[in-house]
Amino acid sequence: MKMRFSSVTPSTNAIADIGSINGEPALHTEEDKGFIRSRSSKASKRPGLSRVSKSSEVSSIIDLKKADAAAELAAKEAEFNAMQEQAKFKEDIAKMEAELARRKQELEQIEVKKQMEIARAKLKVYQEVKEFDDDRDEESVEDGPRHIPSIQTEPKITL
Repeated sequence: MKMRFSSVTPSTNAIADIGSINGEPALHTEEDKGFIRSRSSKASKRPGLSRVSKSSEVSSIIDLKKADAAAELAAKEAEFNAMQEQAKFKEDIAKMEAELARRKQELEQIEVKKQMEIARAKLKVYQEVKEFDDDRDEESVEDGPRHIPSIQTEPKITL
């Protein structure tokens, strides 16, 4: 970007101070300042110079506006890219949360199945105990009262 300062007419004080900057004595008299004023006003009244100056000034303003627009565009692009990255992270987080919820539900189902199998095993054991007890009762009914054989002895004869 080129910056042109040809349209700027220096002030009297600025020109007067130039001498002191270069190591020469500054112009302090009213006569010297008047001479400088007349020279700078004559230069700005030339028709060709003012036309070029205005063109340079317009070009400089346009260059500044272009630079400003480019900076604004770069900022908006950076903001847009950041928003896209945030959206991607949010999408990834949503997927992870959905997966976590699915796995929690699966874990709950596994726990319920485990409880069902424990209950089923208990029921089976109780049924087996009942059947065993029923079988024992049936055996004692089939045998009837237990008959203990008596031992008979022959009578003793004494003489």
